[in-house]
Amino acid sequence: MTNKGKYPNACIKENPHARNVGGTYYIHLEKDVYLNKDGSVGVYSYNNASNTYYPSKEAAQLALDNFMNEKKPITLDEIKSQLIEAKKLIGKNFYNYHDKKTYICKDVFLALEVSGKTSPMMDCEISNNGYCIGVRSVNGCLYPFSICKPVSVVETTNHRGEKYTAQDNGQTWKFGCAEISKSLVKELYETMSENHIGNRQASKVTIGAADFDFDTLKASVELEEENNRNSPL
Repeated sequence: MTNKGKYPNACIKENPHARNVGGTYYIHLEKDVYLNKDGSVGVYSYNNASNTYYPSKEAAQLALDNFMNEKKPITLDEIKSQLIEAKKLIGKNFYNYHDKKTYICKDVFLALEVSGKTSPMMDCEISNNGYCIGVRSVNGCLYPFSICKPVSVVETTNHRGEKYTAQDNGQTWKFGCAEISKSLVKELYETMSENHIGNRQASKVTIGAADFDFDTLKASVELEEENNRNSPL
């Protein structure tokens, strides 16, 4: 049974005579049962009265709303389904919404408790949800799967025939050791998209030791726009 079902008559009350306990508002769930500030449910504690009283009516309302709007417990099947989706990232590029960069996924794993093998962001999810699916990049960074998504691959080949995949580095695209401004890529794409007088148009541009044709520039711009649209931050 949900908390709404257990305590249909829950309400916020005020005891104006409360003194030196950090507030006068309290949450009454049912006869002699209260919602305490530490999240526990129980009878009034004379030894720790401040745990029953809230500093304001707004604080009490927020606590009551959170208590009543409890999350539906996730099932084992749902966790397995998420893990299957996460494993599809292995060996592929993924974008994360924390630092807004693209990495290559080395492996994924399920963590049920905080440890030296989890990151602070994963620890937060473990604390809130009881578990976290971790995504490890080839350079050792750890992210919760919930903030990661697969991305399309943008590649270019340099003048020595070496192929590089674009890595999102925030304000730049990184191809191997070369970093190229995203704003420059967008400007070049827009320039090549325009109609110019004459019977010849630029088919590619050279940046550093690599040639970027129209399709590569277009793919880079569209990927950046997609990341910005989908970002929950």
